[in-house]
Amino acid sequence: MRRSDEFRSFIQVVVAAAALSACNSPAVGTDANHMGTDSGADSGGPATPRVPPAHAGTAGAVAALSCAGTSTEPAAGADVSITLDLIAFGQHGDRAPSTHLCFCPNNVIPMAALTATFTSCGTGCQDVTTDTSGHASVMARANGWYAYRVFGHNGPTAGTHFLDSIQINEAAPASSGGTVQGNAVTFLTENLILAAELLDLAPGTATIAGRLGDCAGDNLSNVVTRAFHADGTEIFAGTEVTDTRFAYFDGAENPDASATFTNTDGLYVVVNIPIMVGERIRIETWAYTGTDATGDAHRVGCEAVEAFPGGVSIVNVGPLRNDYAAGHPCH
Repeated sequence: MRRSDEFRSFIQVVVAAAALSACNSPAVGTDANHMGTDSGADSGGPATPRVPPAHAGTAGAVAALSCAGTSTEPAAGADVSITLDLIAFGQHGDRAPSTHLCFCPNNVIPMAALTATFTSCGTGCQDVTTDTSGHASVMARANGWYAYRVFGHNGPTAGTHFLDSIQINEAAPASSGGTVQGNAVTFLTENLILAAELLDLAPGTATIAGRLGDCAGDNLSNVVTRAFHADGTEIFAGTEVTDTRFAYFDGAENPDASATFTNTDGLYVVVNIPIMVGERIRIETWAYTGTDATGDAHRVGCEAVEAFPGGVSIVNVGPLRNDYAAGHPCH
């Protein structure tokens, strides 16, 4: 999922989490000040799954992670006028017409855009609505990251009934006139899950999903994700149908209930995350890089994304950066 248009059916993402067994836990342990190796059971949590050396792409090549710790956010240029093409997840590329959203060219979604009672998109964001073809004209920063928040609304069918969702860290085109694709998550996703009775979506919880990538932008396989609350407390997988679950895939973007780490598609999802409105959840990538004799996983990637009750947050996680802003959870 190098770009949002390559992030396939969200139905598969959440169903994978629903099918996940209780033994499929994330890498666990103490926060370790965001650094070091995963201490696993020594810190009171379940034992960390042993992972093979991290690979990238579909050919099993060694992952390019030498930039971890020195990677940076892409430099943003002058303002550019672009078109956002809003796609309905799970609807075979169908668009999301007449859909309200906040487009934030500075990659920051203000609390005003996350509150239950909406009055404004907040500072730095554009309040727009897609046309009948699912398109909206927005202003972005050339090559810079942007974010957007899609407001849930009712449609005549489950496929036109959207959940609240956000996506961050998406790159804008280098010049005006380009088109980027965004994602609107349909209620059809939730309905299919509930009908199958695979998972109870706990009220007030959040879902976070995305792709894990290396320095070359290739999908990372054989790695695990960890999630942390804003106060640094780690979020663990539970055993009940309404507990938090972590899930991975089979390499072809199909759910794999037996997977304990990513495959060649690099996809992950965390569902039923208990949160406070607007809380920034830290998602970390942990991998064995083959640089020591212990086989322990190390933190190689980190990003943070706002979450909100009943909403879906999409964030792709690349290698660790050295330019996290002061106060950023990965700093």
